[in-house]
Amino acid sequence: MSWLSKLRGPLDDEGPDGVATASPAPLTSSRLRTEVAALTRTKLREGYAIADVDAMVERVAAALEERARGYRPALTPDDVLTARFRATKFQEGYDQADVDRLLDRVVAALR
Repeated sequence: MSWLSKLRGPLDDEGPDGVATASPAPLTSSRLRTEVAALTRTKLREGYAIADVDAMVERVAAALEERARGYRPALTPDDVLTARFRATKFQEGYDQADVDRLLDRVVAALR
């Protein structure tokens, strides 16, 4: 933490090491789809079934679009928190940690 930060106080977007971190852009349906396309895929480690995650992403994208139009989305944060995906092993799937991080952002965006 710099001496100037000590005078001003901690920043909301400051990481644990005192270095300012960039806040992620607001989550929109198009941004969500872009981020899903960039998710790490795995074959040798256990992952999440691509079809299951993609189906949930489409539900989330629709909810984000509803919210952007001023409507209350049919999908709730609890729906996302309780979502379950089939595990993959020795076949292609999305990296579980990457999907979990993305879903954490989805829950925050729907709240």
